Amino acid sequence: LMLFKDRLSLIQESKALQAMGLSFAIMLIGDSDNVELNCQTINLPNSPDKVAELLYSSLHDLDTMKVDRLLVELPPVLPEWLAVLDRLSRAGYR
Repeated sequence: LMLFKDRLSLIQESKALQAMGLSFAIMLIGDSDNVELNCQTINLPNSPDKVAELLYSSLHDLDTMKVDRLLVELPPVLPEWLAVLDRLSRAGYR
């Protein structure tokens, strides 16, 4: 599980993985209308409460995809997101 502070870094990593022929899945938080990714993607709403509610089931769904890498976009570092950030930091690495 790889954690990314910004979407651009996540997209760059996904392109590098694709170039290496590795499979991956992505979890994004918030709007993804302008993101074109050729992989399995889970979209979570831009709501701390909803993400907290859906986080573990979404991570489980990612894990069942049996891919080489799991890429997760971190939410903003704001007080309302601290619980989600804490859970993600325990589950992955940057």
